Amino acid sequence: MNGDNFYEWFNKILPLLNENAVIVMDNASDHSVKKDPCPVISWKKADIINWLENKGEVVDHIKIKSQLLERAQVLKPQYEQYVIDELAKAANKTVVHVRKLLEEGVERVTPDMWKNFITHVTKEEDKFWQIDVLSDELFDEQEFHVLTITGDTSSDFDSD
Repeated sequence: MNGDNFYEWFNKILPLLNENAVIVMDNASDHSVKKDPCPVISWKKADIINWLENKGEVVDHIKIKSQLLERAQVLKPQYEQYVIDELAKAANKTVVHVRKLLEEGVERVTPDMWKNFITHVTKEEDKFWQIDVLSDELFDEQEFHVLTITGDTSSDFDSD
């Protein structure tokens, strides 16, 4: 799948969803096609300058590429829009990206909550260690019987 195929599929799916539906989207590359891609290090300096000027920035052409990219990073949040988000919005749906949900969730974690998480996980790990020890003890107590078959055996498949 690529961005174009996903766009077509998504466009067909949108009418099937309820009004005001919230769509949780992962960050697969075909789900994250940008409406107006922001400059990255692989861009040519002239392309970065054009992008900045198209955004209304006055650019000093003497600046080096890394300085231009720093300026683009400042502007990036204003212009970083996904094609899928716009399509969903036009259909009265909302796309929420997993990354954003994760960041919001992490921001809500307080030091006390984190401490409780660690305590809980430690207790659960201890339970599993106890189960491992008990399993080892039970297996060690088992008497294993070896069944040895000797002598002639016959089968319906043997030829006479």
